[in-house]
Amino acid sequence: MYVRKTDTLMNQMLDYVETMRQAAVKAYPPRTIAYGTPLFDSARDAVCKASYRDAPHLEGKLPATWLKDHRRVVIRFPLDGSDVLDRDRNVHKQDLEFPEHDTVSLPFATKDRYYGVEVDLKLDDCDDLLRSFFDVVSAHKDHLRRINTQFRDVVDQIQIFMAGYSSLNAAIKAMPEIEMYVPAAYMDKLREPAPSRAAKNSSILPESLGIDRDMLASLAIGHRITKP
Repeated sequence: MYVRKTDTLMNQMLDYVETMRQAAVKAYPPRTIAYGTPLFDSARDAVCKASYRDAPHLEGKLPATWLKDHRRVVIRFPLDGSDVLDRDRNVHKQDLEFPEHDTVSLPFATKDRYYGVEVDLKLDDCDDLLRSFFDVVSAHKDHLRRINTQFRDVVDQIQIFMAGYSSLNAAIKAMPEIEMYVPAAYMDKLREPAPSRAAKNSSILPESLGIDRDMLASLAIGHRITKP
């Protein structure tokens, strides 16, 4: 049966791409630093070291009235190894949650925010264990960046390709791979027998639009294989 391309169809196709993207992103959940682990101890040491960076000889010597206890510390670390934190480029924020019986005491000079004290770490503040943790975080962020870029490309290519067709019939005839992004209800309707009707705009070749058919197919197949 003839199935007209509508805004509803396009929105549902793009919603499906977003579902695929979210499923791919779930493979890289946020990394945590749990209290009581060696990694937490490494992070705590790094926070204290960074807090006294300008006067390391004062660590452990300041009077209690110059210190403040904190249960939450937000550490910021430059994932590119530089000493410059660029919020839009390389900064990674990581929460450290301390129990009430084991808070961390830091000088009042540290940046106290409403959500907790904020401490900027440098590579020299971190031991090997903490550096390895940030290496993994950096790799995960790179993967997520590639995933998001790839799915933005899929959205763009679907929109470019479908713009050349007035019907789903013609689009699938020109590029069968697009079927993997079409909701089942539309495919069921398309497969229903109906009087022959000429498909419009079927002469447009996806290659002429710069469509990467292999990428569209591989992403859709990969999502179907890995989804529960």
